[in-house]
Amino acid sequence: MNCREAGKWLSHRIDGELPRAEANLLDAHLSVCPSCSRALQLLTIPRRVGRILPAPEPSPYFYQRIKANLEPEVRRNAFWQIIMGLSRRVVVPLGAVTLMIITAFLYAQLSVPKSDIYQTYDGIFTPTSRPEQLIRAERGDITDDVVLYTLAEQEQGGRYLDAAPLK
Repeated sequence: MNCREAGKWLSHRIDGELPRAEANLLDAHLSVCPSCSRALQLLTIPRRVGRILPAPEPSPYFYQRIKANLEPEVRRNAFWQIIMGLSRRVVVPLGAVTLMIITAFLYAQLSVPKSDIYQTYDGIFTPTSRPEQLIRAERGDITDDVVLYTLAEQEQGGRYLDAAPLK
């Protein structure tokens, strides 16, 4: 074992987390390497000092002073704690409602009403200001006489001619 591997295992040895086989290898290395055994002694100093010295006892008023210093801070943050608590409960439902509204809007905008292809064609090529032309075309076959009669009517300002088309 080299010193680099031993250095990685020292903290595990101090904490008691090193498996027995690896601990035996580390012990063998520590017995022959004075620098690694010195590093182990330096790393164990805080633990040894902690065992020797008693735990410090806080003064009887220590917790009261901490509590008194924290109360104004708690009062100032209480409003924001309430707001943050409510926002955590409200964000998900508001997001769901927003998604539903957006979905309904997109569905209404993107859905194309089914239209009859013939009505669409008639709407494009038949003028809506002159529906009598369409009525004449429905009365019978479109013949030369019907076309001439319609043209003559257009020349006279759109008034109906009293005479019926010739057949």
